[in-house]
Amino acid sequence: MPNLIRIKHNPGHFTGLPGNIPQSTNLQGWWRADSNTFQTSGLTTTAVADGDPVGGWVDISGASVAALQGITSRRGTLRLGAIGGKNAIQFVSSNLQFLNANSIVSAFSGSAKPVTLIVVFGLTALTATNTILGLNGASGGLNEIREKLAGWSYQQADATNTFAEIRAGFPDLNPHILIGVFDVNVQYLRLDGTLIGSKGSAATGGGNNPTSFCLGARGGGSLPMDGLIAEAAIYNTNLSPSSLIAWETYLSRRYGLP
Repeated sequence: MPNLIRIKHNPGHFTGLPGNIPQSTNLQGWWRADSNTFQTSGLTTTAVADGDPVGGWVDISGASVAALQGITSRRGTLRLGAIGGKNAIQFVSSNLQFLNANSIVSAFSGSAKPVTLIVVFGLTALTATNTILGLNGASGGLNEIREKLAGWSYQQADATNTFAEIRAGFPDLNPHILIGVFDVNVQYLRLDGTLIGSKGSAATGGGNNPTSFCLGARGGGSLPMDGLIAEAAIYNTNLSPSSLIAWETYLSRRYGLP
């Protein structure tokens, strides 16, 4: 995959669902913190005020996939206007806060399954954990976007459940657009529209029969992040270069990111 150059846009008012974003059956979940946030996992009371707990977050893809947290202390917190003037959900690692959307994992069942993970986030602390999105496999394999002190890391389990990693860039507390792509043969990591790493792997795609998908932690809830998530999406395909540019352009405009 070439080092794509995203068309730059000035930040501005941007509403609605962008029509150029791929919304095929491969889109397994799409969460945006300015809508469909609930205080409990029962999805009965909406989270609308700054500081409200978030125990449920329903996606906007049309599939109504709910990311849930049934334990009160492990629920994130709604933060109004936190990234580019848009809402985000804050997760605190010391409280083991995360949301899981385990209903999507069947779409990644088997081996050699491609995946694309997309997220707009901002860290609130630099720690050795900070897994932002994680798809965890039953036999220990995982596919995740993670920040490490050594740099950004996109991990994909190989056939023996060891880890291939991509590390580049410099970790900071600024908001970013981060995309991880696994096309069965190669892993790619893109930060703010720039390819920052790639690595070949004889990998078992989709996390090797995953059992859990989490926002704010590794699948299963380990290695949680300290930070905010404003928007996230997951596909069970490797998106094309033009689709990645469409996502980056949309997210850059929406959140006023470079």
